[in-house]
Amino acid sequence: MAGLENWDQLTPRQRAVFFCCDGLKSNAKLASQKTQAIGICGQDIFDRYYLDNGNEARIKAAYDKRDPRLKQTIVTPYEPVDCFTAGLNGNENMIGKQLRWPLYLQGTSGGDFWLDKRTSAYYCYRKYVRFLKGELIDRQRCYTDFPLIRYTDVILQWAEALIELNEFTPAKNLIDQVRARAHIPGITIGDLDAMREAVRYERRVEFPVEAVNFFDEVRWGTYKETKSPGLRRGGVRAPEPAEEPADSPEDRQPEAKPFHIMVVEDTPDLREFLVKNFEETYGVLSAKNGAEALAILEKQACDLIISDALMPEMDGFDLLMKVRNDEMLCHIPFILLSVVDSVDSKIKGLEYGADVYIEKPFSLGYVKATVESLLENRKRAFRHFASRPGFQYEKDDMGRNDRQWLDKLTGIVRENLTCETLSVDLLTEKMALSRSSLQQKLKGLTGVSPNEYIQLVRLKTAAQLLRSGEYRISEVCYLTGFSSMSWFAKCFTKQFGMRPKDFIRQNQDGKSSG
Repeated sequence: MAGLENWDQLTPRQRAVFFCCDGLKSNAKLASQKTQAIGICGQDIFDRYYLDNGNEARIKAAYDKRDPRLKQTIVTPYEPVDCFTAGLNGNENMIGKQLRWPLYLQGTSGGDFWLDKRTSAYYCYRKYVRFLKGELIDRQRCYTDFPLIRYTDVILQWAEALIELNEFTPAKNLIDQVRARAHIPGITIGDLDAMREAVRYERRVEFPVEAVNFFDEVRWGTYKETKSPGLRRGGVRAPEPAEEPADSPEDRQPEAKPFHIMVVEDTPDLREFLVKNFEETYGVLSAKNGAEALAILEKQACDLIISDALMPEMDGFDLLMKVRNDEMLCHIPFILLSVVDSVDSKIKGLEYGADVYIEKPFSLGYVKATVESLLENRKRAFRHFASRPGFQYEKDDMGRNDRQWLDKLTGIVRENLTCETLSVDLLTEKMALSRSSLQQKLKGLTGVSPNEYIQLVRLKTAAQLLRSGEYRISEVCYLTGFSSMSWFAKCFTKQFGMRPKDFIRQNQDGKSSG
């Protein structure tokens, strides 16, 4: 839970330390409550995690950070609740109480909210509770949102099925439909494990007091892992295959082309020749002059342009100049082909911003090698940028205008890391771009989608905060907008190749050795 250190690593009994009232160490009148707390969570856990002044504020802050649907469903600790007590004359007296454990104050006027006559407090399920004069708290007498739950159940099970079929976009739309009802931003599409975790999270918060939660955890094989942290998935340990099974021919899907290039050439035979020789490896767009190329680029993205220098209507030099002066296109590598073999022509092409100038007639092998080299350099820059905690590209990896554009976008994300409104829609609004334009530009610069970039900024910011040594892992998790310590640790490890605590240790060792 965000804000509670090592929550995911503690057992349910050990977590009780976070729910203790203030003053157990300093107030002698609370000696019995202190003994009760230590008996449950253990002396070591109590000494390490209990805050004599601020324990209640910490758990309240953590609950305020939780999914708002949980607050609608249960009476959470340290949240005021109106109760009624029956008077001797039959009248009802409303008393403001709050739920916490261990019980701190007892009595009928204010104090703690409890559900029996001993010293135990339990969660009270808000959806089944209605306090009215003369009525018992009874499921048959209280309102429920049963039809809504069932509808949500169907929607989320549908999303689960789509995820197992690798149909992530329609699954995301169904999950977002459920989240929209609670006014929560949509999810980010991830890999199979991330999408499974996303739909499971939705079911856990939508049905926190329903029997379906138990059966969900059982069928997912996560019951023991969820209820008893540190244990493997429920039941028998699943064998891990030594290698991926080979697909049968009928199961194989055609691979998506990793890059798209554009061929701009006014000679039909040469244009067709280039398209034919590149289309097996890349997605290929083609145009007969610069004007037609710009019209296509307004609608479709490409990763590299090969253009003839001399063409009617708009030649290659003019096309190159317009591409380099367009904020949304200036990052695209540009190869200029020309029959003019002169130093002045080459200088002109390089001054306009061409990455490579190749004379005609050319060697097809050389052109292919040049394309592959430029795209591989871009991929290497993407990987280098993503794997490092910092936000700076190497100087040669990106032009000044592109760095300024990306710095602006990164600043917007970092300013809104803890905001629920952080989404692609917020970025498009702040950057004054359409979703498609933002997608094309960001994909061309970093190799990732806007949602993936938001996640990347969260993780890079987390790495910087951890490196500073000023924050605990739980605090960094909260400051970067992650709702779960376990999910934060999983994402961090996947991005940087080590767990957050190992990252901290590595940086501490580096400082001491330096």
